[in-house]
Amino acid sequence: MAPLTFGPPSMRKSQNGMNDDEKAIELLADNLNGDNRNRTLAKILNGDNNSWSSNNSRYKRGRMSNDEERNRDYQPAYQGVGCCGHLLILSLPILAMAFTLAFLLVLLVFDRSQIQNMDLYGDETVYEVADIYFGSISQDTISFIMSQYNPYYDIIILVSIACGLVSIVTVARNIQIEVYHQRTQSNILIKMMNYLSSTVNIASYLGLMVAVAFKSNQEAPTWASKAHYYGAGIFFAGTAVYAVLHSLLLCSQRHYPTVLKVLFFGLAVTIVTCSLLFVIPLWNDGLSEDGINPVYEWIAVFTTAIYVGFYALLFHLDSVDDELWQFFSGRSPYAVLELNQSNKNNGIVTKGDIRAAFRRLAKAYHPDLNRHSETARVEVLTKEECEAKMAELVEAYHILLDDDDDFAARFQVGHSNKVALACELYSLDELELDRFHDVYALEMDFGSGEGEDKSRDNQDEEQDQNGADEKGENHNFSADKEGSSSSSITTKSLVQTSSCKKRILVHAHPEDSVSDLKRQLEEDHGVEWGLRQPRHPNSRSADDSLERRKDRDGLSIGWELLVLRESSDDDSILDNIGTSCQDEERGSSSIHARNNGGGSATESTGVQNQVLSYHLFLDDYRIQHGETIFVVVRKHDA
Repeated sequence: MAPLTFGPPSMRKSQNGMNDDEKAIELLADNLNGDNRNRTLAKILNGDNNSWSSNNSRYKRGRMSNDEERNRDYQPAYQGVGCCGHLLILSLPILAMAFTLAFLLVLLVFDRSQIQNMDLYGDETVYEVADIYFGSISQDTISFIMSQYNPYYDIIILVSIACGLVSIVTVARNIQIEVYHQRTQSNILIKMMNYLSSTVNIASYLGLMVAVAFKSNQEAPTWASKAHYYGAGIFFAGTAVYAVLHSLLLCSQRHYPTVLKVLFFGLAVTIVTCSLLFVIPLWNDGLSEDGINPVYEWIAVFTTAIYVGFYALLFHLDSVDDELWQFFSGRSPYAVLELNQSNKNNGIVTKGDIRAAFRRLAKAYHPDLNRHSETARVEVLTKEECEAKMAELVEAYHILLDDDDDFAARFQVGHSNKVALACELYSLDELELDRFHDVYALEMDFGSGEGEDKSRDNQDEEQDQNGADEKGENHNFSADKEGSSSSSITTKSLVQTSSCKKRILVHAHPEDSVSDLKRQLEEDHGVEWGLRQPRHPNSRSADDSLERRKDRDGLSIGWELLVLRESSDDDSILDNIGTSCQDEERGSSSIHARNNGGGSATESTGVQNQVLSYHLFLDDYRIQHGETIFVVVRKHDA
């Protein structure tokens, strides 16, 4: 069946018969699945179907019990910074722990050899060595050993590096928690606790720096000794508070295993207990070490270092590498999409601006089209540079729109990433004009009676009569159907006119999920749309008759549902340095929309394609009774 076409063909054809836009969408999807994969498309390879599904509260409605939702695994994204970048992020908490432990070890060896005057000859057993070092930590505090240590710059260097690394790790953990709670739409109290805990921990290590900067000995002035002990008190109090707050935040992240939460909770209890047992006597005795037990100080600092080191497990199980790289590199997604050239529109960047910028830059910097670019402002890059640029563009687009369009969820395992990406980049007209896709119209019927169906039949018959006189201008359809139940999804083909593909009537309910709708459509029209071949009479297995691979939901890959929606500037994203590039996009091409009643094409610059995510519901997209949605099917031989 020939694809539904209308409007003048305006796309240039290259020498091999494929137009530039068709080559762009074909190679764009292929290149983004290569070494320069971004976080969104990399999720395809790692089976992340549920990371973003909690963005809409209706996911739970009538589909999962509360216990099932609580126990459902949260699968994080594995980002596109590469293996080396991921290992570098994992090494940060390990290095922070290593430098803190090195600081303690240097002090411990100095105390054993210089203060306690105890030498090791190499023939001691493990228990004897442990007894010797335990005698050191049970007699002298860290403050006392530091006051005697020489050369002191060794201690300053170790502590400075350790405090710097711990601060970076704290910020990284803050970002990781923030990303998780943005995905799960947690309440504001959790976010406030996250920022409070990070601030407290960074302040505590600043206190450690103060304690190290000022010695506490007889030669030091009184104010230096007070500064030392105040800094130490801030460190122990701050790390204890942070351990408690972080353990609470960790418990709120359901995707981590229970054994890991128990481990961090046990370390937090140890830190709090030892810190209190050391700081309270120190404070009660007027910042004097008389009556304190140095063992608690050593255990508290040691456990704090171990606590930070275990963050490597958290970063590995829930990697947010892209967000971390963007934060520490200062590369804003607004700058990537060139949305920071002026302060136009009072710094307001709309979602239409973001989509327009993404489409414009994706076509300009695609590896196959960049070298043929006729735009003076577009720099001609090498193929490797273009691939890196494309990965950066898709990642920036995802970050700015992930909480609105659920962009990542549409690129799940087995789903047609090429079709979804084509729907993001091109209008419905362009999809119908190219030779890679077939487009079908679905009329949604949420009615509940034959009387209503009969009335709709009469309307469609009138539209068919009017459409016979307007070939190529309006897409009208006539109806020939019988009444059917609206309690479940059913489809019925309407009579095909001479000017376009047949339109399909779909009986459904607003509470039906997109996945259920696609499953029923494939069952009824899979053979017609090329998703499967006719079943052989002797075949007993349904899989034997399928022509395409299936995704994790049992649906054939290579097709998507989309609905036309008007762009809303009210739903905007604020940025102090934002600008609007939507006007440029609108000036380069027009987008055609169809009215839902008659299916005629009307010209509008504020209409965009919205791909339906598999885990949401028809009501989530405000699909109304009688509205037309569209099926985009990628031809199997394309």
